[in-house]
Amino acid sequence: MRRLGNHTTATVGLGALGAIEQGVRPPKEWLESRLRILESAREPHGEAEIVIVDGVRSLVCHAAGEAPDCGVVEPDAPVDDNH
Repeated sequence: MRRLGNHTTATVGLGALGAIEQGVRPPKEWLESRLRILESAREPHGEAEIVIVDGVRSLVCHAAGEAPDCGVVEPDAPVDDNH
């Protein structure tokens, strides 16, 4: 997946704010696609990292009616092989 920058991250955040403002809960597919975009944006760009990604992810999760930390993968979290 190509690396994405501030503009894409901000666009995702604005979409989440729009959904919250309109009182619309986006479908699960919307949430999953936005989380994939934000995960890609999290990758370092040269020596810079986009620091707003975590905040935007919280907005996206809130817009979808999920916990603010949805989509967070802890590096040391055990892997569930049953799924």
